[in-house]
Amino acid sequence: MKNLFNITALTFLLVGCTYTAVNATATIPTFKPSFVTDYTDCGTISHSEGSVQIGDASTSCSGRVVSDQGYKNISQIRFTADLSNVSGNFVTNTFYMVNNPNNPSQQPLGDDYCDAGGNNPSWNCQEVDFFEANKNVVFQHTMHIGDGSTSAPQNFQVSYSTTEDACFVNLNPSEGLVSWNGIDIKQPVDFVIDLDDSGMTVTVKQGSLSAVVYTMGEGYPGTTIFTDDQIKRWQEGREQGYWLNLSRWIDLGDSSNPPWSPGSAQNLYNWNGPDCGFGNLCGAASSDYFKVYNIEVDADSTL
Repeated sequence: MKNLFNITALTFLLVGCTYTAVNATATIPTFKPSFVTDYTDCGTISHSEGSVQIGDASTSCSGRVVSDQGYKNISQIRFTADLSNVSGNFVTNTFYMVNNPNNPSQQPLGDDYCDAGGNNPSWNCQEVDFFEANKNVVFQHTMHIGDGSTSAPQNFQVSYSTTEDACFVNLNPSEGLVSWNGIDIKQPVDFVIDLDDSGMTVTVKQGSLSAVVYTMGEGYPGTTIFTDDQIKRWQEGREQGYWLNLSRWIDLGDSSNPPWSPGSAQNLYNWNGPDCGFGNLCGAASSDYFKVYNIEVDADSTL
């Protein structure tokens, strides 16, 4: 009778567990985030638990989503990215997270949105970019730690998925410029984002192939090597919590500011290529969209 009681009690405890899942190798809970659409200029954004698709097979799209919850002390984020249907040059596809040091529990939505661009007069936010992708060829992976805009120091590396696209040039492994090691961008790619008090590591995987495309450190020439005070701020931000964002946009620049997308500042874009004009985001080919799914977050707790 005693054994039967213990089994019944254990069953009750398991059924009553409030976590979505638990990491089998640690005591840190695993969450599958849901998202809300912040805005869309055109097209359709669809999302469900652990999944976001910006655009679809019939309409291109621009816009942004944000997670329903923020997460404290994130240790790892895992997801699969399908960028096989991205076709527009300078159409930037992104997955990143932001921390508002003044009000960390405030969801960065609508007028409360903020990132490292210093775009909110009430506060400046820290931003960590798992990837920003120019088309599906050149990627930038960045940690922004600071007060926003030009005063926000950034540590970044650049990676590339292929050398076969004529609109991108000078793609050879060098300081802060990393190859994807044969991974096929026309197939889904797994990302593993490892986070701790020393910074971020980004690994891309596909079958037996893998490549570390970012480790905080020396980075691309001109990158910031963070000071002890800046690392402390990163640690404080992890404890306060970060919100997840995915977005899709294009920067056409103006007479005083050249357009930006990963690789443009590093002379990796073929500005004079005959078929290398910028994508027209809201009027692009109907096949121009991307999806991120199987999103899982290991974190201490939610905000």
